[in-house]
Amino acid sequence: MTGRQNPALRLVPQLVFSAVAGFRQLASVAVLIATFLLLPAVAAAGDAAVLIIDSSGSMSERQGTETRLDAARAVIRKEVENWPEGRELGLIAYGHRKARDCRDIETLIPLGPVNLSAVKQGLDSLRARGKTPLSASLRQAAGLLPPEGGSILLVSDGLETCNEDPCAVAEDLRKAKAGLVIHVIGFGLSEQDMQSLACIAGSSGLSIGTGDRQTLSEALSKAGEQIAAEPVATEIKIEPAAAEPAPTEEVPPTTPPAPIVAAAVHLVAVVGDEPVPGAVRWQLTTADGTEVYEGESRAVDLDLNPGQYRAAIAGSNATGSADIVVKPSTDGKPAEIRVPIEAGLIQLSMVASNSEEISAADIKGVPVYRIEPLDGQPPATVADADKAEALLKPGRYRITGSFGSFAASRDITVAAGKQSEEVIDLGLGRITLEAAVEGAKEPVASGSGLDWSLEPEAAGTATDLRLEAKATARPTILAPAGPYTASLQVSGARINQPVEVVAGKTVTARLPLPSATLTLEAALSPNTPAFDDWRDAIWSVVPKSLIGGIAAGAALENNLVARPVLTLTPGTWIVSLSSGQAKATRDIDIAPGAKVTERLDLSAGRLTVIAEPNAGQALPMNVLVSIFAGTGDGGFDEKPLAQGGTRRDFGSVLPAGRYRVTALDETGRAAEVPVDLASGQSLELKLVLQ
Repeated sequence: MTGRQNPALRLVPQLVFSAVAGFRQLASVAVLIATFLLLPAVAAAGDAAVLIIDSSGSMSERQGTETRLDAARAVIRKEVENWPEGRELGLIAYGHRKARDCRDIETLIPLGPVNLSAVKQGLDSLRARGKTPLSASLRQAAGLLPPEGGSILLVSDGLETCNEDPCAVAEDLRKAKAGLVIHVIGFGLSEQDMQSLACIAGSSGLSIGTGDRQTLSEALSKAGEQIAAEPVATEIKIEPAAAEPAPTEEVPPTTPPAPIVAAAVHLVAVVGDEPVPGAVRWQLTTADGTEVYEGESRAVDLDLNPGQYRAAIAGSNATGSADIVVKPSTDGKPAEIRVPIEAGLIQLSMVASNSEEISAADIKGVPVYRIEPLDGQPPATVADADKAEALLKPGRYRITGSFGSFAASRDITVAAGKQSEEVIDLGLGRITLEAAVEGAKEPVASGSGLDWSLEPEAAGTATDLRLEAKATARPTILAPAGPYTASLQVSGARINQPVEVVAGKTVTARLPLPSATLTLEAALSPNTPAFDDWRDAIWSVVPKSLIGGIAAGAALENNLVARPVLTLTPGTWIVSLSSGQAKATRDIDIAPGAKVTERLDLSAGRLTVIAEPNAGQALPMNVLVSIFAGTGDGGFDEKPLAQGGTRRDFGSVLPAGRYRVTALDETGRAAEVPVDLASGQSLELKLVLQ
């Protein structure tokens, strides 16, 4: 059983006090907090203080008309405005960014003079999401304080949830900094939980429970005024509550009043004649509406003053109540009081499939359940947990469980007084995708250039999501069972294939990589026809980077062919063309199944040289023709770019540019002339041997 009882007076273990005559009851916890905060125990070394605010998931619970976090945020903003001038303040929050991360602790404001704008901005950014790392946040706060110490003020609505002992951590911090004082303000905690936090404050600090915005405000206000005060007393007096002023005349009692004897009661939530199948939230109030107890359990044992009370109980969306009368006990035994509620309990869990637990599936995310009433019942919620419980009003419901990007639903019926275990099966399976070149036995072993996707065939279903794997040879994808389209993006092409994911199994789907057809053409320039003479073009085609790292040899290697047609493995190929003295090289990407034609232009011209003597002279038996390329300074290279012997003419394909052409026959007759050759030009040059 967890809960808190609100007796007339609650003593905090660290505090010693003496009562004065006329003390009756304190009107609220706030008066007690304000009184305790005047004790010398509040005094801390120096003027530095760090406030730690809880932003864990439980701070999203409603406290009246607002959440606990909203109430704490508003109170802190208000109280910081009255922070004593010259005092330094730091602000730390935990649990506000990630749902399940014990390292989610952030220093919102470093220790320094109060900056109201920064405080407001930091508080407004908080969202109640995560865990409660009390120990780690205490260490971080102590690290902000100077070596001589200071004060830490912890505001929390829960206990440590990160597998550490905050009491031991607090004690170690006090040993390390003799002037360190830690105060704990519990917000909406049960008395038992407050006692568990008291050891954090130790003997030098305060441990105070508050129940609403008003009491929290008073506690923080007094703490701010006294955080660096010197000891002022060794004993305090508790005065009567303001609502009950002391009488103006002291009337001596004639006869001591008879003591009020509390009666023991045992409150039980029942469905019909049977105890409720799960825990309910209890709220017990007096006839005038004063809260006496609040907590969560199936049954509650309390000591109550005789009188009239109202017991209200609630589950997720089921409620019950009863007006009860507590009478003095005559036999010393607890009186059993039954409070009816029409409800049934469902226990929720999720599995990846009928053969695999969520933990084994390695799914990233947080389990979330959504409850949709189908018979007009009130809305219902359930906490996010691996295994969750909800006490529901009887009827039909649709339960949707989601984990990460996966979700599944099922309809259930809740019966009054019954407990049922409901397992949400996400129906997940695995599919391994692979690719292979047509005719190959083994799949592609490298993921270079391979991008996969898996999309459901039918939109708007439980499988309505797109899963991807980048640069992977054989990805294994976890997905809900059903039909999908597997797609492979490679070398600019997309290959699609229908596949099926089977719940609880791993299947393999292979996508074939069709070969590509490449036709090559060559020409002098973009404006000239392609070569049709095999003697004009020498081709080399070698692989550069084929899909999946496939190894392949040269498709052509210095082959004379005018217009080659090749069947290639998809990927990138280096295509080289040479004709005469002109060359061109290009990387060509070939997609699977593509049929493309690529043309390489040489930016060259064709030069034909004819060397003859003047008319009537004997023709030469052999002529040596030499062609020298021009240089940037207007001259020509000393070494010929092209040279050949002929009886009559000599031809070559040359890069566009300026040249010097010479001719020399066996008798010593010679000729020389400069020439400019344009791209795409076919020039016939006649030289007269002299």
